[in-house]
Order: sequence, then structure tokens, then C-alpha cells
Amino acid sequence: MRVLVPLAVMYNGALAIINAHVMPLGFAHVALVEITLVGFFALATVYSSTANGMLFAASFPNVRIVAGLLPTRH
Repeated sequence: MRVLVPLAVMYNGALAIINAHVMPLGFAHVALVEITLVGFFALATVYSSTANGMLFAASFPNVRIVAGLLPTRH
């Protein structure tokens, strides 16, 4: 949790900087980034379970928790 909160803050700050200086971001842009991040965490969970030959049952709820912690709007 010590790492997740600062990463979420940096993610939100990066979206704000992109929105202000690069291009205007709409809901679809932010949602696409969040879906990509959740997909990455889900793939990492499946990969680690497959590589170790055992299911990490705790990883699947963690993916949902990460998805819930990501900001929905910048």
C-alpha cells in the first residue's frame, strides 16, 4: 500500500499535466488507460500463477482493489 498510493497520485498528476499541456483528455482517454492498467495487473497475476505452478488466490481480489483505487476522473 505504501507504493500504490504514491503511484496513484503520480498517475493522476501525469494525466493532469497531459491534459493541460499536451492534449485535452476526455473520459474515454482516461478509461482506456485504466482498462490497460487493470489488464496489465490481471495478466501479471495470471503469469505469476502459471510460472509458479500454483494459483495465487489473493492476487485476483488485489486486481479488483487496484482497479477501485485508480482515479476515475482527473
